[in-house]
Amino acid sequence: MKEFRSTIVIPKTEKVSYKRILGASREYKRSSISIKEKTDRLTITVTARDMASLRASINSVTRDVQVVNDSLKAGKSARNGQKV
Repeated sequence: MKEFRSTIVIPKTEKVSYKRILGASREYKRSSISIKEKTDRLTITVTARDMASLRASINSVTRDVQVVNDSLKAGKSARNGQKV
């Protein structure tokens, strides 16, 4: 059976543990997501049985990363007295 894989590397600009927030890995019926974190980058590897589940898992994890980034940005703005 063919396996599809995608690796996403995101530079870290904040001193926050994405791995703690997002979890180290996730297992689904047709795909899995592995998250590795270093001080300067976040590496996400998505493995799936088919292209549809690969796309769905990539969308899911990138949406989660965006939520974390938006929350950090909103927290910064609130601390600086700006409207969120």
